[in-house]
Amino acid sequence: MIKHFTDLLKGIIIVLISMFLFLNCSSFTEPVPDPKSINNSDVSLFLAVSDIVVGENRFSFGMFDKNGSMLKDSPLEVEFLLNPESNAKTVLKTQANFMAIQGTTPHRHIDGSIHLHDESVGFHVVDGVEFNELGIWVAKVRTEKEIELDLPPSELYFEVKEKSSTLVVGDFIPQSQNPVITPLIDFKDITTHQPPIPEFYRLTIAEALTEAKPLVVVFSTPAFCISRMCGPVTDVVAEAFNTYNNFANFIHIEPWDLKSAREGERLMWSEIAAEWRLPSEPWVFIVDDKGKVFARFEGPISLEEIEGSLDHLLRLE
Repeated sequence: MIKHFTDLLKGIIIVLISMFLFLNCSSFTEPVPDPKSINNSDVSLFLAVSDIVVGENRFSFGMFDKNGSMLKDSPLEVEFLLNPESNAKTVLKTQANFMAIQGTTPHRHIDGSIHLHDESVGFHVVDGVEFNELGIWVAKVRTEKEIELDLPPSELYFEVKEKSSTLVVGDFIPQSQNPVITPLIDFKDITTHQPPIPEFYRLTIAEALTEAKPLVVVFSTPAFCISRMCGPVTDVVAEAFNTYNNFANFIHIEPWDLKSAREGERLMWSEIAAEWRLPSEPWVFIVDDKGKVFARFEGPISLEEIEGSLDHLLRLE
């Protein structure tokens, strides 16, 4: 348990460092070369995911110019190479498309008042990319203009692991007893999402599994988010709820222990987040009516991605 917590904490610290640069964020689990040596003088890249494994992955990253402004070029050419220090050949060349999401993050002032601040997250996604070996990889990224001018690519180094830290597609999810609203428990006790959506806190995961309906579980903490993506991601899931609430259950869970966070102590995983072995936040899991993970998303996610997964799942059932 101690080792697991240490590994989780290490992953979150890494995400924090990268996300500090990412938002308008990213994580990495291995030391990488000096960013000045892996990016051209005008473009910087930052991972938006930490859990990259052998097999199929959703690979997302942020791209910024030398002034720190978000670059929205789309599509981008992305070339993946394994073991870049050994003159490896290209394993895959594909495209990444830009996506943006908007949302709000609650901010508590010294006087105790809470104000909502608008947040915008922009990211590029390569969906369904397959990495066939573990180890250190590099993504070489070029815009259409850079291709035309024959400019060198920006490079993003990352580690591909043998297996995921958390649940993967096909896994049965835990029958978790997440906190819900009762006459003795108020919304403020279990969520930092403003305004809270009552239906997100009506069922435990164990109860939802008995209803034999698809389930959307979002682990996010708008008020204490290290990655600063939780507010927008939670709001995107809320948008999906407005369309799909008759066909699926939706549950929001704070990944951090709120009592400790609100008292200014170090952030500690909540019991449910530890049970799901989360390496970072936010995460969205889409679960089928049998209780198996159908799709999963780390970091920023668009409404179109959630809707696409739910539409696909509902057509199968």
